[in-house]
Amino acid sequence: MSRRALLVAGGVGVVAVGGGAFFLLGGDVPDDVRAVIEENAQALEAGDVDRYMETMHPESPIYDRTRSQTEALLQQVSAGELTVEVTIESADVSGDRADVEVVQTTRADISGFRDNRAHQTHELRTYQGEWRIYNSAVEDVEYL
Repeated sequence: MSRRALLVAGGVGVVAVGGGAFFLLGGDVPDDVRAVIEENAQALEAGDVDRYMETMHPESPIYDRTRSQTEALLQQVSAGELTVEVTIESADVSGDRADVEVVQTTRADISGFRDNRAHQTHELRTYQGEWRIYNSAVEDVEYL
């Protein structure tokens, strides 16, 4: 799979490495929901796959794929090659489920990569009393 495919189609996965993530919040986003989205990006930036996967729900249908894609990406990039800006547009929380609308802009200094802005929906579910990313869908990708 190409690096571009990993970054855009990998669902939650592959958000950014190095450079620092930038978060903007829209509407009323619960702190614990926001924290999972932030930790996910920060762990990836740190190149820590295990920490990154701790933000994922272990029963997620994308859990194994996300791990393998994240490991593959981290083997191909160096710190500072990717940057990301994340805007959390909204969060709809009901019981033990939260649907979080996110706009993620990813820029990379990697040959063959096209900077992009992806509109995504992350489904979070609780696991042992904490929010975890259960599933993600890329709704639209705009190449910059």
